[in-house]
Amino acid sequence: MEKLGKNILIDLSAGGMIGFSILHPVSMLIQHGVNVLQHPIGHYFFSSMSLYFTLLGCFLGILSGVFRIKLQNQNVRLKEQQKIINEQNQSFEASITYARHIQDSMFTKEQEIKQYLPECFILHKPKDIIGGDLYWFRKIKGKYFFAAIDCTGHGVPGAVLSMIANDLLNEIVTEFKIYSPDLVLNKLHLLFRQTLHQDKNGNMDGLDIALCCFDKKARRIEYAGAKNPLIYIQNKQIQIIKGDRISIGGYNGFNSPGFTKHILTVNEPSMFYIFTDGFQDQFGYDDKGKFKSHRFRKLLLKIHELPYIRQKLELDRTFESWRSTEPQTDDVLVIGFKVG
Repeated sequence: MEKLGKNILIDLSAGGMIGFSILHPVSMLIQHGVNVLQHPIGHYFFSSMSLYFTLLGCFLGILSGVFRIKLQNQNVRLKEQQKIINEQNQSFEASITYARHIQDSMFTKEQEIKQYLPECFILHKPKDIIGGDLYWFRKIKGKYFFAAIDCTGHGVPGAVLSMIANDLLNEIVTEFKIYSPDLVLNKLHLLFRQTLHQDKNGNMDGLDIALCCFDKKARRIEYAGAKNPLIYIQNKQIQIIKGDRISIGGYNGFNSPGFTKHILTVNEPSMFYIFTDGFQDQFGYDDKGKFKSHRFRKLLLKIHELPYIRQKLELDRTFESWRSTEPQTDDVLVIGFKVG
């Protein structure tokens, strides 16, 4: 109240001063220049104009003070609300960041993978702090399993599905002892639907995956894919093995869809790539549209002979250059590894 009274007093004084110092001289000019002053009523009217203007200025000053203090109070409330929102955002971001640490702890570290596949790289760029793209690696009985997985959505929902997929894959190869990529995907489809009770609640979430099994002793790569393909480059020739046109879980029913296994014998040095669709689907700045698969294949062919670290850097540089100021469209995951 003290602040309100002070502000009103200031505006009242300012209004009175404006009314007297500016409008009073105007009234004096009118009094000296208009013939109506010859009449007693006209003289009284114009001699009182300065008082009227002064009172009007005071009245307007009071209104100004009232509205100004209301505006100040609104600004205070807005600042308090903004502070609460900022604190909530900071708390939410801290929680998501901590969830990212939990998610990362579940995945095999890249340096650990390089103990078995020295010439490999993983470019992983979630759209948000956490995401639905994940890579999965396991070494079992001399075989190396590598997968690039794209779960429905991104952010928190995608991250939850990614952790489910990670646990199910571990269960399939360790508990069920299934090692053939096509059979792994068949089992993953069934377990994924069971875990989410998709036959009962109508949940249609799913995932796309490219799964490779490398038998180092036999120099053989086995691959199966749910939409996500395998690209390999040998003798500067690029080859594409497409995955089956079905996803894991979702709309494909409770029965196993029957994925296809592809077998490659690697007799010459070859570079293999598995990936999700985030890189290809990224929109470029200045209405350049999506990066698309044909540019992505040309890029892989261009960089495949570079050291693996350089390949990863070149992919990242190209992606960031393409999108520039455009927001990232989706999670991005590209895995490359050399055999031979």
